[in-house]
Amino acid sequence: MKLLRPALLIGLLLASSAQAAPISFTNIFNGSLSSWQTVGTVDDSIADAPNGPDTQFTLLNLTGLAATDAQWINVTIQEAHSGLSDVLYNVVFTPNVTSAASPFFATSGYTDGLSSIGYQVTALKNEFLASVRLDVNAAGATATESDVTTLSDVSLANPAFLTLTSLGGQPDPISPPGSHINFSARKTVFVNNSFDANGGLINSVSNQFDVHTVPEPAIPLSLGLGLIGLGFMKNKSKLSANTQVSLA
Repeated sequence: MKLLRPALLIGLLLASSAQAAPISFTNIFNGSLSSWQTVGTVDDSIADAPNGPDTQFTLLNLTGLAATDAQWINVTIQEAHSGLSDVLYNVVFTPNVTSAASPFFATSGYTDGLSSIGYQVTALKNEFLASVRLDVNAAGATATESDVTTLSDVSLANPAFLTLTSLGGQPDPISPPGSHINFSARKTVFVNNSFDANGGLINSVSNQFDVHTVPEPAIPLSLGLGLIGLGFMKNKSKLSANTQVSLA
């Protein structure tokens, strides 16, 4: 965990100094829930070629949605580098309101009851998931639209180690703008995003994750320094013992 602290500090400093410069995101997946189901796992190979994928996103289950709704909820997964060791990922769900065949066309948004989308995020190589935020674009008159996003270990069935809540389109966290909720570094998180229009209207739901990279040389370097320190202490002990013998 100590190895992550410099990366966290660098990320915070870069974020504060680059507020005026907008972050540019690259789409690594743009389709529907149905097409994500078909593909199964999506990674960021497109954005990170030729180095291979760093993060994977796997759709696990859909609850509460009508059988035909999955093809009419758009999914966009994006990646952006926000610092030397930070990568941001957006997972955005948007009802299709442009096609007349969509059940959301007439209402211009999601107006149904409670539904859930469960998916898994896995950081590969020397990267770790470290923070998250929730954004909801709600345009209803009731201001009661809700979203509860839970993060769990091992599986969706496990108790949540973190819960984010939105009511009436408020983000979580609310302030400062664009901020995240930190959690202890993990290679994998299981995300359950539950949303309910509650008589209002939801235009989009987004989860944003911050992934930190731990430089690979950091681990052997720290081990090497530790061994050098041990050697120095050992030699110092021998010298002290020899000095005592000669004085005797």
